[in-house]
Amino acid sequence: LKNSADKFNYGLCGVELNLNLGPSLARNIGTEFAKAGYIAFLDD
Repeated sequence: LKNSADKFNYGLCGVELNLNLGPSLARNIGTEFAKAGYIAFLDD
């Protein structure tokens, strides 16, 4: 993620959770950290 972030002039933040809380709760936690107008979740 860091290598990709260095290519762009964006504030990029990654959040790692120690517990498997499921995708919905993990995304909700991610949005709490977001400070920008756009949010992208890069999962499959």
